[in-house]
Formats: sequence, structure tokens, C-alpha cells
Amino acid sequence: MAEPGGLKERPAFEVPAGHAVLRRQDGASALCLKGQRAAKGYVQDYTVALAPAAEGGHRLDFIDPEERLTDCGARLAFVADPHPAEQAAPRPHPRPGDLVESAEGLWLAVSETSGLYRFVSFIHVETGVVRRLREATLTAIHPHWRIAAPPALAVLFPGLASGR
Repeated sequence: MAEPGGLKERPAFEVPAGHAVLRRQDGASALCLKGQRAAKGYVQDYTVALAPAAEGGHRLDFIDPEERLTDCGARLAFVADPHPAEQAAPRPHPRPGDLVESAEGLWLAVSETSGLYRFVSFIHVETGVVRRLREATLTAIHPHWRIAAPPALAVLFPGLASGR
């Protein structure tokens, strides 16, 4: 079903990983990044709430593949602060909400919410691929960043431009 502004509501499994999506949470829409993790024989779908951020910080939220999301039809441009965190020894550990760089591009550090233990995983901000990264592969940590969103989303979520 088409929504105003070219937004399209469809099941999560039909939304490409890396797309911006709107997801209903507590009666309001949250702007999220759609992610996927390939497992043996299946794919897990996730969202990461960006605006407003989830209580407790940026985290992976598992979603049923049949859950209806509003696909914004676009990827978000994450803009890292040009001054990454100091890389003094020992190297700082990325925390949920940090934007990190590797040879493969920019990743958003997020909390894993499933299981007994809280791990930090990463979602590639362009492709939506979710995985763990070894800290040795990280070249920079950006605790401050912002999102350059399409104008229609910037109007709905004005705090995006100010960033984290």
C-alpha cells in the first residue's frame, strides 16, 4: 500500500537491508535502519531505532519477517565527525551508538538484546549487514556523528541533522 511521499508499507522480509524504515513503537513512528544477519538456512531481520533512539541506547531489535514496516525507499547517509576518538593505547572499545570505521566502511555499534549476555555487534550503515567485528579491524571510532537524510525524513525527524 502506497503512503504519502512515496513511502511503501510492506513485510519486513521484503524491505532491503540498509533501507530507512518507519516502525510503530509505543504508538508513534520511529525512524529505523533495517538490518539482516544470515544464519544457517535462514535470515534474521532487525531494526535499529535512530530517531528517537531506543531507551538504553542503540540496539538490535529482532523483528518478525512478516511484521509490516514502512519502507522509506532510501538509504541514510551517516556522516562521521571528522575528529575520531583518540586512538591511544589501549584502544578504546566501541560502545553502542558509536560509528566505527573499518576497511569495509562505516558501521554502527549496537547492543545485542537476545540472550543472557549483552554483546556489541555492528550494522553496516550502507548494506544493513549485521555481524560482530574484531576490534583489531577497526581503524577509527566516531562517538559523534549525524545523519544526512532525504528532505522528507528530515522534516519528520528534525533531530537527525544534529546527530549524536
